[in-house]
Amino acid sequence: HYDELRLANRVWHRDPYWLMNMDDANWRAYLTETCIDWMSGNANQGTFFDVGVETNASLFNPNIWNPAPGNFDWWMAPHKPFGYGGTMDSRQTFSTYMNDVYRRYFQSVYRSFHAADTAFLVLPNVDQMITTVYDPVWLDGDANGETVDGVMVESFGQATGGDMYLTLERVLRHVTGRGKILIAQSYPGSTAENLRLIAMFMLVKNENSYVNFIAGN
Repeated sequence: HYDELRLANRVWHRDPYWLMNMDDANWRAYLTETCIDWMSGNANQGTFFDVGVETNASLFNPNIWNPAPGNFDWWMAPHKPFGYGGTMDSRQTFSTYMNDVYRRYFQSVYRSFHAADTAFLVLPNVDQMITTVYDPVWLDGDANGETVDGVMVESFGQATGGDMYLTLERVLRHVTGRGKILIAQSYPGSTAENLRLIAMFMLVKNENSYVNFIAGN
C-alpha cells in the first residue's frame, strides 16, 4: 500500500483483511481457491467482489487515526505505492498504475474461475465510474486475457451533471457494449427520480442487464 511496510503507513482501514497485496501470487491463489471451494459447496454461480475499485486517489488515506480523506496525497512521490519504480506525480499517473494492477489481478481471478470444472462468474463492484481521472480500462482485458464477466454499478445514476454522462458512456463502452453483465443498483427516491434512473438504465442495458432498487430507501 505504501513505500514503507509498517502500520503507520497503511491506508486507513484497520481491519487486517483489507491489507492484501493484489500482485502477490500466493494471495491470488488463496483467494481464488477459497472462493471456488465456497461456490462449489453452495451451488453458487460466481463471486460478487464487493470492493469499490475507484482509482480516484482522494479516496486513499494512510493515516489510521483519521479516516477523513485528503490528509495528504500519499500516492505522490516520495509516498508512492510500495515497489513502484517510477515517479508518481499526479492522480492520472496513479490511475494508470492502478488500472494495470486491477487488470493483472482480475485476469488471474478470471483464469482460475473459468478453469474450474464449472465456470464461475467474476462480478466486481465498480462504484459509479464517474471521476474524471478514473476510466476503468482494466475491465476490457488485453492480449493477456479477459478480466470480468460483468459488474455491479453501485448507486447507479445517483450522480448528476457531467458525472451522469460519464456513468452512461463508461457502462456502455466497458460493459454492456461488450456483452457483459450489468447489475445497476440504486436507491428509490421520488417518482421523477425513479423514472430518471430507469431511463438511464434503458439507455445502456443489454440482454444481460438487471436493475436493483434497494428496498427501504
